[in-house]
Amino acid sequence: VTRKKTTSAGPHAPTRSRKAATPRAPRKRKQSSQATYVWDPSYIHNCATENPDGYWASSQLDGIDLINADHPLSMVTELHHSSSVYGMTWAHDGTILATCTTHGIIKLWDVSNWTVLQELRDTKEDKIEEFYVMRFTPDNLHMFAAGKLKHREKWSEEDDDNAVAPGPIKLFDVVTGEVIGRFDNHTEEILCIKMVQFKGEIYLLSASQDGYIIKWHFDSDWRTCLGTKRIDEKTTNMALSLSFLPNCGNKYFMSAADEGVKIYDFEAEVLLQQFPDLYTSYCDCIKFIDPKEFERVEGEYYFITRGVELLKENDTEKTVQPNACHLRRLITPKAPHESADDAFRLELVTTFEHPDYNANSWPAKVCSNGRYIVAPTTSGEVFIWNLRSGDLVSILADHDDRDIRDICFHPTLPLLLTSCDDNQVKVYQQEKRHCSPACNHTIVLSQRRNNRTDEEGEVDILNDDDSMEHDLPNGAEHTG
Repeated sequence: VTRKKTTSAGPHAPTRSRKAATPRAPRKRKQSSQATYVWDPSYIHNCATENPDGYWASSQLDGIDLINADHPLSMVTELHHSSSVYGMTWAHDGTILATCTTHGIIKLWDVSNWTVLQELRDTKEDKIEEFYVMRFTPDNLHMFAAGKLKHREKWSEEDDDNAVAPGPIKLFDVVTGEVIGRFDNHTEEILCIKMVQFKGEIYLLSASQDGYIIKWHFDSDWRTCLGTKRIDEKTTNMALSLSFLPNCGNKYFMSAADEGVKIYDFEAEVLLQQFPDLYTSYCDCIKFIDPKEFERVEGEYYFITRGVELLKENDTEKTVQPNACHLRRLITPKAPHESADDAFRLELVTTFEHPDYNANSWPAKVCSNGRYIVAPTTSGEVFIWNLRSGDLVSILADHDDRDIRDICFHPTLPLLLTSCDDNQVKVYQQEKRHCSPACNHTIVLSQRRNNRTDEEGEVDILNDDDSMEHDLPNGAEHTG
């Protein structure tokens, strides 16, 4: 199939200019007068025991497991918005889906029948508002939401859009729809928020295009902010995504920042180590996962990433290297380690690419259920690869030819959802049938792709012999 080759931000992306940024000068870290370990296995074990994060519980859930001829995905309904749908998240009990858009609207959907339960919007906001990310509080009665604010009467020549204003995190009452809290500290749009429990205290962690990661300390009601702390290591131009290391009691997390990833100590609020140049432009998504077909080794953690590439100087329709997603392994020290220099090692496990895979636009999110990686494109298609074999097993092609923004599995139901700049969410359901082991690598193609022809009239049918995000007890989370 001949596809539209979108190799830049895309004509429909309502996001900032994608020019390469000049790195900030790194700041020297302050030296502690008392010797401390950046990695101490016994201390981490105590943190994990006292503050279990429930990470491996994902292996016990009953959502989609296999995707093949005997376990096909079928689109069962569409959820409609009036603008691009940038984010999706589940209520903690999985009964409600929240979707957010670039019109500053959040819709809450009843998963049992896909009807709209509530629509959230800050009617008192005088600036142009776009929502990118959301999180339910543990009681599902309130929701944090964040994204971008733009001035109505200021123009940015660099962005070719209304000028960006400082972006707040807002707290909505889900029942009344009212904004009951506003938390300001970032100077640009917010691209990721996480809810974290650490040593009995609760926090939000946010990442922004302003290059800062901010730790927000909250009271137990999630309504009162007790203080903030910028993890201000001054080497980051843009922080785009966050994910916590499994089974560490939420002590460590990683960010997708600029062209690579970085690892931080959440407790000490410091950058520990950087892994730059994973992509030539930006790395915009990182998620730790529980791979079901890989041996678990103590001190080793798997995560997936995706990113965008620079364009060739002599041919701006092509990228300097192909778009791809990656499975990587973080290897931590086996013994107490005092120096952050080269304490951690990063290994590339698998590269997921295909000649027809075009995904050179950001922000966009990858997803995994531990057996497959599900990846967005700029052409309305969703590619699904087997994590272990690297085989492409399915392409979903029901969206219009626009950027896919978010993808998520339901934690307990056989559902997969995709959101797109075509203003829609597609809901795929799986009806499990009897399966023999020999059929686990059969590709599944959605109906629109099967019926679609390219300009030469040829139909391209592939014949090829996936971290779920879970909201954890007391609002703690760290996957996805």
